[in-house]
Amino acid sequence: MTIKGQCGFIFLNNVSADGVARVAAHELGHGIFSLHHTFSTKNTVTLPQCITDYLMDCSSSSNSTTPTALSGSGSGIPASRLNKYQWDYIHDPQTMLFAWAEEEEEGAMKIKLDSLPEGNYRICIRENMDNASKIDTIAFYLKTSICGEYEVKNISWLSQFSTEIKGRKCHWCSTWSECCDGGTPCDTCPKDKKSKCCYETCKDSTLKTACDSCNNEKICDKSKCKTNNCCYETCLAMIEKLGLTTERSLAIDIAKLTNEKSWQYQSDLQADRQKFDEGVSYIDGALKSGKPVIIGVHYENRGKKVGNTNSATFHYMVVMGKVCKNGEEYYRFYDPGREEASYGTNGLNLLKIDRIRGMIYGYYQKNYYTITEIRKNK
Repeated sequence: MTIKGQCGFIFLNNVSADGVARVAAHELGHGIFSLHHTFSTKNTVTLPQCITDYLMDCSSSSNSTTPTALSGSGSGIPASRLNKYQWDYIHDPQTMLFAWAEEEEEGAMKIKLDSLPEGNYRICIRENMDNASKIDTIAFYLKTSICGEYEVKNISWLSQFSTEIKGRKCHWCSTWSECCDGGTPCDTCPKDKKSKCCYETCKDSTLKTACDSCNNEKICDKSKCKTNNCCYETCLAMIEKLGLTTERSLAIDIAKLTNEKSWQYQSDLQADRQKFDEGVSYIDGALKSGKPVIIGVHYENRGKKVGNTNSATFHYMVVMGKVCKNGEEYYRFYDPGREEASYGTNGLNLLKIDRIRGMIYGYYQKNYYTITEIRKNK
């Protein structure tokens, strides 16, 4: 593994089963902690080659840099020791900050990733050089650009329970409790005290239903007693304040249900790699220009589907920022489905951009949320 390198290779046919851990530690010493061989002239102290039991020495029996029990030392002790200056170097964070980006090499072979385009790659690992040997793969995403952080500053959060949403094209209630459209509390059906319903003027005195109350010129309709479903209209209201709007025809569906009969778990979703790349590129461009983006999301353990065109979409939110943490990228969102702004706009409302899986998801409200569609602005 190269000094400050990000990847290395171990050919298992050259290493005993007991030696794999020591070989890995030796190579990680090069890559993560920037340690040279003990016989390197770049060290504070230079030692003879292949006669010590230091981790960063090599075997005396060959030209290999593999750390083994060194016969030349006469100790028979596995190569596992570190010199004090090496220990100090490991514990000095100044020496490790951005170490991977420096141009210095030693150890095994160097793979120049900077010549490759950004994207998904797989490393193949063989047990030996025999073509018939077992092959394992490690998937990774090579990111050549710097993670950009963006935030839409002038967006105002709205709750779908706000009276400002009342009257839009949705069924509005002031709380999560069921109500008649417009916020009127549901009543009890005259002939079915266990059911809730909404009353309408009885236009046909001959109409009979289980909740018929035509004697009072009223009829009870169970189907109109529903919960608030104004999340999408609330998202529209948020972006409309910035002169934007959108519609279903502008949706980028980055995930759909694999089987319409199974919808409760993230594993029921099928990601579309091409649509994912298109969607991420669109959101990044919109945020960079100061524009929020409406997203549809799936969340686990929902009792029934909602009936949206993309049947994997159960809720709508607004992406209004992008943050970078510990080398990972996240979209920050405003959730209209909360009753308080401190929850709806919380800085921890984040969904991870997983470029390997081609999905955007996060753990939120004790549940897994996954983006299913991205609505382009117009």
